[in-house]
Amino acid sequence: MKVMSTIDGAIVVDAPSPRRQRPPTLDEIAAKLALHRYAFAAEEALQRGIEQVLAKAGWAHEREVILSPRDRIDFLVGDVGIEVKVAGSTTNVLAQMARYAKHERIGALLLVTSLQRHTRAGFPATFNGKPAGALTLGRF
Repeated sequence: MKVMSTIDGAIVVDAPSPRRQRPPTLDEIAAKLALHRYAFAAEEALQRGIEQVLAKAGWAHEREVILSPRDRIDFLVGDVGIEVKVAGSTTNVLAQMARYAKHERIGALLLVTSLQRHTRAGFPATFNGKPAGALTLGRF
C-alpha cells in the first residue's frame, strides 16, 4: 500500500516496503534438499552442496552457528537447524540433536545424513517438543 503525504505542498508517495520472504519450513527445506544429488566423500563437501541448494533457493542461512560453547549447528535457516552427518553413532547423533533443541534459536531440526542407520530405528518426530525430521541421502 502506498502512503501519500504532503511536504511543503508537494505530494510524496512512499514506495511499498519490499515483501520479506518468510523463512522456509522444515518440510520445505527437506523437500528442496531431497530434489538434488550430491557428490561427496566427506561431510564438508556435502555441506557445500547443501549450501549451494539453500543459496539457489534464495533462502537466507547461516553456517556453523554457535549455540553454546559446546554446540555448533551446521546451518540455521530461519529457526530451522540443519545438522549434517556422514559418520558417527546413532546414539551420539540423537544426543546431539536433543542438545540443539534446548537452544532458543532452534525452532525445528533437520538431520541430513548419508547413513541409513541414523534413521532406521525410527527418528523422533520431536526433540524437546520441537519438530524434527531426517533426510537420508545416497552418495552420487
